[in-house]
Amino acid sequence: PPSYGLKERRGEYMEYAKWAGVEEKLLKILQNAVSKADLEEEKQKKYFTSATEQELEQFLEGLGEGKIDHLVVVDREIKENEFSGKDFLDSDQNHIQRFKERVRERALPENIIQLSTELTGDGKLATSHLDQLCQELSDLLKKWVQKEAVRLKEEEVESEKGAQSRHLSQLTQNFIGREEEKAQILKYMESEGESQPLILYGPSGMGKSSLLGEVIREWERRGNGPRLIYRFCGITEGSSSTKAIWASIFRELGMEPPFEERQMGKRALSVAGKAEEEDWEGRIAQAIALNIKEPLVIVIDALDQLEDRSQCQWLPEHLPKHIKMVISVLNDEKYPEDSYYYQKLRERLDNFYELPPLKDKEAAREILETSLWPSKP
Repeated sequence: PPSYGLKERRGEYMEYAKWAGVEEKLLKILQNAVSKADLEEEKQKKYFTSATEQELEQFLEGLGEGKIDHLVVVDREIKENEFSGKDFLDSDQNHIQRFKERVRERALPENIIQLSTELTGDGKLATSHLDQLCQELSDLLKKWVQKEAVRLKEEEVESEKGAQSRHLSQLTQNFIGREEEKAQILKYMESEGESQPLILYGPSGMGKSSLLGEVIREWERRGNGPRLIYRFCGITEGSSSTKAIWASIFRELGMEPPFEERQMGKRALSVAGKAEEEDWEGRIAQAIALNIKEPLVIVIDALDQLEDRSQCQWLPEHLPKHIKMVISVLNDEKYPEDSYYYQKLRERLDNFYELPPLKDKEAAREILETSLWPSKP
């Protein structure tokens, strides 16, 4: 069959007004031939639709469910008036309308922006609708950013919980002894009425973290007490500062932290910084006392592993009767700087529990009972 090639537009046909008539004639010849050809409907489409329409169709087909939420359709209608002409109107309005409906059907109703404008006397479109477009797009973007921020924060909380759980498993793999100490801490956690936080302290290497890990495990095994949230300080970025710890705890409770999440310096704060920090810490204490309504146990291990040096004003001197808190700190004359939090808490609290050394006989008996196979008769 004969074939034809289009020549490059040159000369007078570089002006669209002169080229338009030729283009329309060629298009009708091509479309007429395609209509008579034995082609599938899908293959005929490209001869009857513009490049823009084809690109949009392909884009919409490739949109997955998760992306539909972020599809915005801007539907601009040009109203007819005394200045209306064919420059802004397609000859096949029915086809255009069907295409617009297909696009609108893919978008969420709240993501469709309907605009209206008209031609002015100089043959241009009025721009009064652009303010509406900017405002509605701005509102949509704000909504999406806020939604994404919430999702990311929820992911951070789940990631932190996972890291804390894995650390807990490592701590309790080979735990032995400390039955009396474990019982004392559990007794406090089960107690009723108002109380001070319980401060577990002792020198380095005494097993404070492992003991608290075993207490947490026992609480979870029982499964009949108040909700328990725990954090081992310093094992992740999200547990390396006082603010990060409490931001994570509040979000696990479904609450926003009552402070800006700005990291503090590692060393002691200046006088002005201390005043500002006490206000920040006071807001945490107030939120613990007034905003947490459910029965709750909070365990925070090893404050000495935090990078910052807070004033400990975030810890209420007296807890509501439905909240219990267990905090462990270092108190070691070999490490006076790292015993900072013990000294700070001593200034405000008196509910302290010193972890005694593990007795050699007790440790040996536990190792034998848990590590050796029983002898056969």
